[in-house]
Amino acid sequence: MTDSVQDNPEPEEPPAGAQAPPELAPGAEPDVDSKPMLDAAPEPEEAPEPQLAPEPQLAPEPQLVPESLPAPKPWYRNRMVALLPLGLALIAAGVWMTWSNKTDVKATVFDPLGLRLVEGHAARIEAAARESDVDPVLLAGIMFMESRGRGGQRSSADALGLMQLRMISARDAAKRLGLDEPAEERVLNDDDLNVRLGAAHLAWLVENSEGWPLERILVSYNAGRVRLFRWEAAQGGWEGWVREQERRIAAGESTSGALAYARKAIGVMERLRERGAIAP
Repeated sequence: MTDSVQDNPEPEEPPAGAQAPPELAPGAEPDVDSKPMLDAAPEPEEAPEPQLAPEPQLAPEPQLVPESLPAPKPWYRNRMVALLPLGLALIAAGVWMTWSNKTDVKATVFDPLGLRLVEGHAARIEAAARESDVDPVLLAGIMFMESRGRGGQRSSADALGLMQLRMISARDAAKRLGLDEPAEERVLNDDDLNVRLGAAHLAWLVENSEGWPLERILVSYNAGRVRLFRWEAAQGGWEGWVREQERRIAAGESTSGALAYARKAIGVMERLRERGAIAP
């Protein structure tokens, strides 16, 4: 039997460029873990982070400059503004009163509301006028001048109600009508009784003023007969007193107002006759 002879293979040559393993020192065992150092592959470079476009900066909001507030008005200026209409009304009323005293009564502008209120009492005016036999339009004219048709009023001189009667005149008028003496509260608030008493008082003035002009009767209703006689005595009679009142009115001097009252009452009577709401 022929021994086969294995050919010992020739050691392979390391490929070109390969690093030969280090030679072992004599007696040293080879390090089984040692491996030939291979060139490490370069790590891939990280891609640069994308550069974000900067956010657009908003324009700063405009700073509003606060408007300067007006300085508060002094309290007295506000009060003056509030009272201005009242002051103008009072001035206008004074001018009207002066003008109406100087002009013909026909040109005087009468209170339309007052006329309507007086005409609203037409039934009681006509009934009272029939009872005392006086002109209902004259009675209505006096009511307009005394109260403008508003009942329940008391004057500073204690004249009462629609016809503005003093209690002494109201008691005398009640006697002439055969009525019990009225209480002051009734004269003030009972419109029917007040107008009846006013008509009776007017009838007494007419009966005791024979030959008197209507102006004189109206002055005596407004001021009273005793006062009228005293005025007349100081001026030499009725005509002298009228002339003195007219002179004072023209000069803008103060007067009793009784003559202006009488002339305006006559003008109101004319208006009431034209309107026809109160039967003559």
